[in-house]
Amino acid sequence: VMIDIGFSSPQVDQQHRGFSVVDDGPLDLRMNPTAGIPFGEWLLTATSEEVAWIIREWGEDDDPVMALRIADAVLEEQRRTGPYRSTLDIAEVIRQVKMGQDDRGQHPAKLSFQAFRVFINHEMEQLRAFLEAAVPLLQVGARAVVITFKRPEAVSVKHFVREHEEPEPALEQAVNFCPERLRALYPLLGTSKPFAVRLACPALVPKASEVAVNRRSRSSMVH
Repeated sequence: VMIDIGFSSPQVDQQHRGFSVVDDGPLDLRMNPTAGIPFGEWLLTATSEEVAWIIREWGEDDDPVMALRIADAVLEEQRRTGPYRSTLDIAEVIRQVKMGQDDRGQHPAKLSFQAFRVFINHEMEQLRAFLEAAVPLLQVGARAVVITFKRPEAVSVKHFVREHEEPEPALEQAVNFCPERLRALYPLLGTSKPFAVRLACPALVPKASEVAVNRRSRSSMVH
């Protein structure tokens, strides 16, 4: 079984979906425009702590102070001028907070937008639900392949593996863990799940030749 959890280029390129920080569009960010509410609508009742948590958790930015600065500025601008109507408006607020700088050479608001999109679409919950439902269906020795594009996605896959792998017999023989400690280190042992998983190989990344013809593949990893 294989899942590619990147979103399609045509979706990114549709301005009315609001995925871009450089093209004007409504602050929607939903993959399925018929489900849930637009991010701009959710933002109307959000707190600074909630917005900062989203940026820190899903925006690949480990700076809690900057996350809170962005959250405060975004909500203050909303209080001052009303609901956000344009992606460019909120992108400009974030750009000003970060003083137009980003150490990854990309738009200063890009990772915040990524975090907002991941949150409003429940992307990590959907990835987890897929793995929980699909892996038990596989035969012994089968492969589950997950193509990720963002660090939080890769971390989620790693956590799933850690929670569902069995200890190697050699480890059990070499280290005399008590049963309670072994269950703490290998959570699967404390469940009745009828399956176990392990990494088949290190994550694969695209070669330079592939990135040269498909720039959007540059951050992909095959687990």
